[in-house]
Amino acid sequence: MEVHIQNINNGDEFKLVKNAYKYIIKNQGWWKVAERDPNYDGYFFTKGEIVVFTGNVETDVEHITDTNYYFEVKSKDGSKVGLIHADNIEPYNYSRPGSIEEFIKKYNVDSLNSYSELDSTTRKYYDNLEKLSEEGALINPTIHSNDLQNTYNNIINNYDEETGKQECISKYNGILDIAAVDAEDSNFMIQAYLYAFTYNQLTANRSEETDDPKQDFDKAERRFDRTDSQTEKVGALKDMENALNRMKDDDRYDDETIEKYENKYLDAKNELNNDVGNDMVEQNQNNQDSHDNVDDILYKKPELSTTNSSSESLEDMMNDGDAFISSSNNANIIKQDELQSTISVMYNIFLEVGVALAVIIGLLLGIKFMIGSTEEKAEIKKLLLPYVVGCLVVFGAFGIWKFVLTLMETV
Repeated sequence: MEVHIQNINNGDEFKLVKNAYKYIIKNQGWWKVAERDPNYDGYFFTKGEIVVFTGNVETDVEHITDTNYYFEVKSKDGSKVGLIHADNIEPYNYSRPGSIEEFIKKYNVDSLNSYSELDSTTRKYYDNLEKLSEEGALINPTIHSNDLQNTYNNIINNYDEETGKQECISKYNGILDIAAVDAEDSNFMIQAYLYAFTYNQLTANRSEETDDPKQDFDKAERRFDRTDSQTEKVGALKDMENALNRMKDDDRYDDETIEKYENKYLDAKNELNNDVGNDMVEQNQNNQDSHDNVDDILYKKPELSTTNSSSESLEDMMNDGDAFISSSNNANIIKQDELQSTISVMYNIFLEVGVALAVIIGLLLGIKFMIGSTEEKAEIKKLLLPYVVGCLVVFGAFGIWKFVLTLMETV
């Protein structure tokens, strides 16, 4: 999409449609000429990155009728500022929720009841980052799900509700200005979802006590039943235990009611213990199966054959040995003439293919250099050295091969 100067303003955001170099403008006589900044060897901005226009525009004249525009842009976090060619960017309209509460509301984070649901929701963003990483378009390392889950567990298990929520707010505010790397803002969305979900779970896992411990017990029991996360079940079980102890000290509840709720608590506790135990048993079984499979591969006990006569067994051994020796007399003999003929044919085929490829690639580079833009011409110049070296290696290899063939024919 072409960007028009009249339609952009200071502060507008753009997405990089391809990797971009940083340029500087120099005066040469009557003309202005754009050159790549010698202080940066590689790309300054990467494809998919989101940048902000600073309001500065520069031009150069490549031909009498051809004017190139260069926009000064900066990364979202302000760490990089530079001129890039206008062809590298397109308008980008996206805004991040300004607070963690706005994010929760906009993306319906309240509907997520477990960490597994969170992981499923953010999986597409992980896939986006993995694809960018494979393309070499990421400056920073890919975000790892294990690191984020450790962050979640640390806040849930080691913070009280108020301190934990403040930590989530602080973390969320800290990622508002990180650079966006693709159109879906994947690196931001993964982390924002984590902090918003953790913020919600702190409220759900540590509900404020009311004057009615029986009501508090029922709320904790519902939380226990609706989640699959063991961490969240532990938090709910603690709240059930606390409410049960308050019921025992409250004169409003008779022994029958307390016994009923105590049985509910014990049932939940046994369920949690069984879940943990089953997970451990399953893990141990998987480890044992892996160990058994390795044993089957590394060692297999041979079967023992016995006969009624030891002399018969010795005779069989001798016969087998004679048969093995005699079989070598019938081995196929490699014919040297046929081998040389085959190799010669292969040499000619590969040589013709190599020549054809070298000519085709050379033509393509020449055409692209004649019709390409300034940036593309710079790219082609960088490719010339590898092209020449490749030709030398290919034809040098064929020359060595021909020399060896000639030597073999004289032997």
